[in-house]
Amino acid sequence: MLSKRKIITLLLMIFMIASMVTGCSSRTNSSTANSAGKTRASNLAEKNPEDYKGTIVLWSFTDEPKYMIEKFNKVYPNIKVQFTQMPFNDYITKMKSVLQAGVGVPDVFSGEIQFVKIWSETDYWENLSAPPYNADKIAANMVPYVVKLGSDEKGNIRALSWQATPGGFWYRRSLAKKYFGTDDPDKISQMMSTMSGLFDMGKKIYQESGGKIHLLANWGDLQSLQYAIRKNPWVKDNTLFIDPEMMKVFDLAKEARDNNIEAKINSWTPAWAASMAQGTVFGYFIPSWGLQFVLKVNAPKTSGDWALATGPAHLWGGGTWFGIYSKSQKKDLAWQFVKFVTSNEDYLRQYVKDKGDFISYVPIIKEFANSDSFKEPFLGGQNYYKVLSKEAQYIDASVITKYDANINTFFGNAVGLYVDGKKSKGDAINQFKKDVKNAYPDIKVD
Repeated sequence: MLSKRKIITLLLMIFMIASMVTGCSSRTNSSTANSAGKTRASNLAEKNPEDYKGTIVLWSFTDEPKYMIEKFNKVYPNIKVQFTQMPFNDYITKMKSVLQAGVGVPDVFSGEIQFVKIWSETDYWENLSAPPYNADKIAANMVPYVVKLGSDEKGNIRALSWQATPGGFWYRRSLAKKYFGTDDPDKISQMMSTMSGLFDMGKKIYQESGGKIHLLANWGDLQSLQYAIRKNPWVKDNTLFIDPEMMKVFDLAKEARDNNIEAKINSWTPAWAASMAQGTVFGYFIPSWGLQFVLKVNAPKTSGDWALATGPAHLWGGGTWFGIYSKSQKKDLAWQFVKFVTSNEDYLRQYVKDKGDFISYVPIIKEFANSDSFKEPFLGGQNYYKVLSKEAQYIDASVITKYDANINTFFGNAVGLYVDGKKSKGDAINQFKKDVKNAYPDIKVD
């Protein structure tokens, strides 16, 4: 699980909440409806869950389907899901091979943020907006950006995701009390609501701790923040475009280095993981999955000493989608699985309780965000759904392109050259442009 998150973040890594649709299944057998759990949208003249029989093949780079399959088979006992998990790079290589050959393609396969934009623009994934799926009715209850990213240029849904991935600043309560006089998430959020406020906090905690504590692990968090607030995609009209907000990263990163805002600890290294338990870094800008798969994994003994605040931008990153192979012979069975894990309310409700993941299905998001009893012990009793549900409203997927993962990496490398004093800003920018051109010869680079 963690390896998946690592890859997503290294590659960098929802949106106005849609109104609720109150459609229901066309079936009238109440006992069957109760056993299957409630899904708010379906135009299919469906059979009872137990009447679906057969086997489907599912491939993914993450182990999350294991839980899903277990819960799915409690409702659909006669659909066998043959699941294969592969390391990310092996998975991508294998998927490219079978898709190009048209042989051996699984009935359902996952795509994370890097590949969902690529595969959604092909015919590899079935058009789920078309009958008999009518997935738009389900999507009406989902966080909009998640739907958009899984859709093709014509707006046809090609893949659905069970999760949305807004983020924020996950910080240590004890350090907040000691150096800022409060551990209240609202007050910490106010302090870092601007980039200047964020830097002021960084200077303060470094100075007052005698240089033992830094606000951030590395300046990469600043790139993630600027990436979240940019207004333009990396590629416009087939031409590389550097948004003004991204250009600011060079100076912000240099300022962070010069003022000891960052600890010079690269993300996804042993030192980065250790800093979470040691308390040498005040906090981390990480998407929603960071709670379960980063903080709890790396700093289990610090449970109760964390909280979630918001920063100067509406951070987000990552995500995983499921699509159905367009030439699958088991599309009806595959659809039952995809539909179940992305929109079955009983299942999603239990999933949140068991896994703590932030989901994409708005009716259940609202349930947890408005609940006074939903509290996370690791966060000192904070209801993080209240925070993330608000942050999710601001995510703009219109600026995401299929090039983002690689271009983000090239850009980060260029900023690093500048911050480390290996190149001037101008030379670093030229290197960035050169890297983009080498990777994508068809893109115009001025």
